[in-house]
Amino acid sequence: MKVFILASIISGLISFPQNIIGCGPMMDPYDYYTSFYSKAMVDIAQSKPYFYTNLLTFYDDWDYTEDSTDFINDALIAEWQTYVPGASKKDVVDFVYNRSVNEVKQLQTAMRQPAATIAPALKRNSMAMQLLQQKKTEAVQYLLLAKAAEPVCVSPDPWSDGPKRDSLGINQYINQATASWQKTTDAFLKSKYAFLRCKLAFYNNRFTDCIRWYAEGFDDNNTTAVKIMALSYSAGAQFKTGKGKEAAYAFSKTFAQTAPKQRKAVFLGFLWATDHCNLSLLNDYCSIARNPKEQAMMAAMFGLWGYDYHLPVIEKVYQLDPQCELLPLLVLREINKVEERFLTPMLDKQPGSQAFYYSWNENDTAALSDAHVQDLIVLLEKMSSNPAAIQQSAFATATAYLHYMRKDVTAANNWLAKAKAMPASNAVKDQQQMVGLLIQTASLQAMNSSNENALLPQLKWLQQQAEQSAEFGMFYRNLMAQVIAPAYYQQGDLYKTVLAYGLADKALKPDSSGYTYYGYTANAIEFLQNKLNTSDIIALYDYLNSKPATAYDAFLMSNNSVTKDAVTDMLGTTYLREFDFAKAIDWLKKQHKPSLLTSEQYNYKTYKTTLLNVNPFHDYLNDWQRNEKPLAKPMSKLAFAEKMLRLQQAIDTASSNAVKSKLYYQLANGLYNMSYYGNSWMLMAYNRPNSNWNSGKYDAAWEKEYYAVHTAKNYYLKAYELSPDKEFKAAAYFLAAKCAQRQIARPDYDWNNYDAYEANMKVFQRKFANNAMFANFKKEFGSTKFYQYAYTRCSYLRDFVAKTK
Repeated sequence: MKVFILASIISGLISFPQNIIGCGPMMDPYDYYTSFYSKAMVDIAQSKPYFYTNLLTFYDDWDYTEDSTDFINDALIAEWQTYVPGASKKDVVDFVYNRSVNEVKQLQTAMRQPAATIAPALKRNSMAMQLLQQKKTEAVQYLLLAKAAEPVCVSPDPWSDGPKRDSLGINQYINQATASWQKTTDAFLKSKYAFLRCKLAFYNNRFTDCIRWYAEGFDDNNTTAVKIMALSYSAGAQFKTGKGKEAAYAFSKTFAQTAPKQRKAVFLGFLWATDHCNLSLLNDYCSIARNPKEQAMMAAMFGLWGYDYHLPVIEKVYQLDPQCELLPLLVLREINKVEERFLTPMLDKQPGSQAFYYSWNENDTAALSDAHVQDLIVLLEKMSSNPAAIQQSAFATATAYLHYMRKDVTAANNWLAKAKAMPASNAVKDQQQMVGLLIQTASLQAMNSSNENALLPQLKWLQQQAEQSAEFGMFYRNLMAQVIAPAYYQQGDLYKTVLAYGLADKALKPDSSGYTYYGYTANAIEFLQNKLNTSDIIALYDYLNSKPATAYDAFLMSNNSVTKDAVTDMLGTTYLREFDFAKAIDWLKKQHKPSLLTSEQYNYKTYKTTLLNVNPFHDYLNDWQRNEKPLAKPMSKLAFAEKMLRLQQAIDTASSNAVKSKLYYQLANGLYNMSYYGNSWMLMAYNRPNSNWNSGKYDAAWEKEYYAVHTAKNYYLKAYELSPDKEFKAAAYFLAAKCAQRQIARPDYDWNNYDAYEANMKVFQRKFANNAMFANFKKEFGSTKFYQYAYTRCSYLRDFVAKTK
C-alpha cells in the first residue's frame, strides 16, 4: 500500500461515512441496454467514473485495481522538481511517497555531518542527493514533519477498528507547522506548511481552524498544487460544520482545478454536501458561485449523479457556459438514459429481436421517454447551431442519432449532413459513420439482395471497428441482433435471421476464462435449436453448403457462430425427436465432428467437475441411478441412432417372442434415457432445467414424448407381454409403471392463486404416490425376486403396499 504523505490526494474526503461497494450483478454494468453511442465522444480515461449506469452505486468501482498510480499528484511532483533542480520525476515520486521518516532523518543528519551514513535507497535517489548537495535544510525539515505527521492523517478503515488518534500529539504537529509557516520566508515552503496546517486541523476535528487557516494561507494569487488540496480539506471542514452550500461550492472549485484521475474523491465530497446531488438544491447552491463559469461547473456536477433525466441541468449549464468541459459528458449520460429507456424497449418489442437480460415492462416508460427525446432534440439542435458551443459537431451527431431513434429518417439525414460539415475529431467521425449506418438500415423497405449489397461496405467497416474496439464490438452485436436479424425475421427469412444472430455472437471476444458475455437472452445456436422448423433448418443447411451467390452472402457466412456441424446436429436431433432414426442417421453422417453423449458431473467431495460418458441403454429403477454405469468411451448421437435402427429392424426378423421382448426392452431403455428423466436427454434437448417436469402442456410436439415417455411405456409393456420369463416380465412391467408415473401432469406454480396451486399439488402427489399399476405389479409378481428387489429400493412401492395391507 502506498504511503500518503504531504500530498494526500484529497484523503480527508474519504473520512466521510460511505457505503459504495456492494453485491452487484454479474453482467457488464455498461452493457445491459442497447447502445450505439460511443463513450469516446468524451475523454474515456477522465470521464469513466461518471458514465451513466443503473447497475452500480458508484460507477467504476467494479474495475478498481490495487496497483493504480492515480494517487500521484503530477502538479505537486512538478513543483518539487522545479524546487529541487536535477531531481528526476521518478525519484521525486519515490522520495515524496515512499521514503520513510528514518530515511529523511538520515538525510538531515548528513547535512550536518557529511560523514554520516545514509541508506542505499537515498544514495540512488536524485532528489535526496540534490537536497543534500544544495543544502536545502529547510525543505528537509518540512518533509520530515510531513512524513512524521502522516500516520495521523490516514482515514480509518471502515471495516475495522483503527487506532484512536492522539489529539494532543496532532496539536503538537499543528504547532510546529504553524511556527514554521510564520517563520519561513520561502514562498514554496510557506504554502506547504499552510497546507499541512489545514490537513492536520481537519484530522483533529478542528474544522473551524481548518477553514480559517485555508483563508489565511492561500490568497487568489496562489497557484500552487497544495492550494487545491488545502481547499478540499476546507470543503470537508465546511461540510462537517453543517455548511453544505459552502462545502459544495468549495468542492466544485476543487473539482475544476484537480487532475481528472483524482477527481473521484472530490466528487464524493460533493455528493455528501449536496445530499447526493439533490436537484432541489441546485439553484440555491449555484447562487453563491462568483461567476457563470463557476456556476456552470457546479450545476454540471449536480448532473453527474442519478438515474433520472437531467435535461434542465444540461440546459442550465449550456446557458451559463457553452464551453463547460462537462457539457459533452452530460449529453452522453442523457443519451445513454434515452437508449436504456426508449431505444432498448422499442427494439426489444420487435418480432425477432434478441431481448437483453433486463426487460422493461412499464407501459408509460416509452411515452415519457419519447417526450423527453423531443425536448432533448430541441436543446441539442440549439447547441449544435451555436459556434461558441464546445464540441458542436458531436452535438449535431447526437441530434441525428436521436432523430433516428424517433424514426424520422429525413431529419436524421439532414442533421448528419450538418454534423459532417463541421470540424470533428476521429471519434466523432466514427460516431457519424455509425449513425449513418443506422439511418441506412432504417431507410430500407426490405432486406433483398440489392439492399444487402448496399449495406455491405458499412457492415464491413463496422466489423473492422469491432476487431479493434470492444465498444464497437458491442455496437456490431447490437446492430446484427436487434436491427438486421429482426428485419429478416419479419419478412420470413428465418435462416438468415439465424446467421445475423451468428454474426452478433462472434462480435464479442471471450474473456480470460473463455466465457463470452452475449448481453441478450439467446444466441444464434439457441435460436436455431428452439425456433426453427425442419424446412427452415434444411434451407439454412443448403445455404451454407452452397457457393455464396453474392459478396453479402459470403460476408454473412464468414466468421459466423453457426456452423454446418451445428446445423446437421440440429437436423439429426429433429429426427431423433420424432424417433425417425433412419433420417437422423442421414443428417448426422454429414457432421465433421460427431456430437457425443457426455454429461458434466460435479463431485461435492473434491469440488471438481468431470465429464461422464453416459450409457443411453442403461436400465435402472430410480432416476438417480441413471449415471451408475458410464461407458469407457463416449457414444455419439450417430452411433445411438444406428443402434436404435438396428434394434427396430431386428424385431421384424426376431426368431422368438423371447428375443423380441428383449429388443423392445432395449428400445424402451433408449427411449426413456432420451427423455427428460434419462441420462441422454441431450439426444432430444439442448438444456435441461432441474425444476422441470411433465406439466401436460407442451410448447412443441416432441416435448410430449420428452416429458411423458408414452412410447417408452408402450415398448416396456410389449416386452412384458412377449417375454416368457416371469422375472424379466416383472422388470419390464415395473419400468412401464415408472413411465406411467411420469405421465401424471404436475400443476404449474400459480403466482396469483397459491391456495389453488397447493390443492392441485396435493392431488398430484396423491396420484403420483398411488401408481395405478402397482396393484397389478404386486398381484402378478409379488412372489418374484425382482419384486423383492424393487420393494427394497422404491419407497413409493413400499408406501403403496403399506396402505393396502
